[in-house]
Amino acid sequence: MTTFKFVLSCGERSKCLELLDSILNAKGVHASLIRAEVKDNKIVVTVFGNRVEALQTRHAVIRAYREWKRLDTWMRQGEYIKLNDLIRATGRPLPTDALVEVLRILGNDAHVKEGVLYTNASSDVILNVARELAIALDQLIKVKPKASYSAKCLITSLSVLQNKSVQEVMEELRNEGFVVEEGHRLLVTSEWRSLLRKLTGEGRGLAWR
Repeated sequence: MTTFKFVLSCGERSKCLELLDSILNAKGVHASLIRAEVKDNKIVVTVFGNRVEALQTRHAVIRAYREWKRLDTWMRQGEYIKLNDLIRATGRPLPTDALVEVLRILGNDAHVKEGVLYTNASSDVILNVARELAIALDQLIKVKPKASYSAKCLITSLSVLQNKSVQEVMEELRNEGFVVEEGHRLLVTSEWRSLLRKLTGEGRGLAWR
């Protein structure tokens, strides 16, 4: 068995907990091969396994740490973050328009301009929402690879906000006539942002779970 032990600096305990969550959810990180302990303003990480597993996991942890540092720096500089950095942190593509709408429905200011997300949402909320949207999009593409962009935004947003599977959301929307299938295409029958607000009851105090 190969073991690597190293220390990651994170500034303060709350940031360390945020970093730890980011690492454990990052692409390529096998949580079963990691032991991590928060000590003051640091995280002590131990990676173990066969040599290949340990090397790959160490590399993934360090990559996740660098991405988190980049995101944290952007957020501290003025409530904005480059979408490319956010996508790298999630490890997969995500519908950025859906991200903006979900953050707004959760009670935050948010808009995108020239590839940069401006928002007053906390970095952990941004990362959690982005990851869940990315996962939902991945699931949707597997079953409906030719879904329209509007359908992707609507379905992934509802999946995240209502804590439902993509399949559940699609079935409910189909039953209500909000989405239709035309050949291999999945289309939304009205403007998706307005429909999303209607279905989530925006303004009724939705809170991030």
